[in-house]
Amino acid sequence: MGHCIAAAKQAGADFLPTLGQPLPLEEFLAEARGTPGFYGETAERAAPMAQVLDIPSRQKGGSGAMALVIGPEGGLTKEETGTLQTAGFVGMRLGQTTLRIETAAVALIAAAVALYDRG
Repeated sequence: MGHCIAAAKQAGADFLPTLGQPLPLEEFLAEARGTPGFYGETAERAAPMAQVLDIPSRQKGGSGAMALVIGPEGGLTKEETGTLQTAGFVGMRLGQTTLRIETAAVALIAAAVALYDRG
């Protein structure tokens, strides 16, 4: 946690992402209820992240909070993506390459902050 705080201070960030312990998907979704949600998707059919984060969930006056899901090595299962979609989460691609989970999590947060903050 100390690294997260130091990085936020260095970046001049006015928030600290909440990095929770791994949870069963259903528990996570219950905690995230009401928050715009997105998940990393490796399928080519998934929309690029820049396009997804330009959807109406960025309405003015919102808290700016979002829930982000990165799957394990090998990706999310069809059942997991179905559960996420049923809960209102939107799949998005980070790019053309598949990232390790540690890299994907950092890349997703950094890209989300940059894209979400542009409006």
